[in-house]
Amino acid sequence: MGTCCSCCRQGSEDYEEIKGSAKEEGEEAGGGGGGGGDVQKSDSVSAWDAEFLESKTSGWSFVTHCAVFAFPSGKLRAARPSGFTPNQTGVNDIIAALQGDSAGLEERSVALGGQTPVCTPGKIDDGKAIYCSSSTGEGGGCIAVRTNESLLVVFYNENADAAFTLTTEMAEYMVDNGR
Repeated sequence: MGTCCSCCRQGSEDYEEIKGSAKEEGEEAGGGGGGGGDVQKSDSVSAWDAEFLESKTSGWSFVTHCAVFAFPSGKLRAARPSGFTPNQTGVNDIIAALQGDSAGLEERSVALGGQTPVCTPGKIDDGKAIYCSSSTGEGGGCIAVRTNESLLVVFYNENADAAFTLTTEMAEYMVDNGR
């Protein structure tokens, strides 16, 4: 049957498994065992968010960190790699900018901590996305995209075009699935 989108390297059986394991927002993700060990899960993460990040970003060497937050609360749903706990002030700055108040980004740039680079916002796209470049000058950056009820943030260290395509397709998939 193909794949869920062009960035997904998983077959349709894997897609159906991820889709079938989705839980309602706020329901705690079920038990352990392999596969999701590389994804940081918050107390209220749904299995959908954690498995979504794992399936979409595994194998892409340019993705260094990524996270899904509830929008507009900023509550962490899932983050990758395991142990990445984004700075809440940085998350709040992104959300505020998407809602029209960019003062936090102007003062602090995009700074989520956890070994992610501080990124300089380049463009805010009509309250839907923020495109940033790394302030280190070594390439890379981050893309933050608002979906129906989520904020997706992806950090990359190279290949901005592929990162843009991947993040855009991930966001479209989230929107199509009511996320």
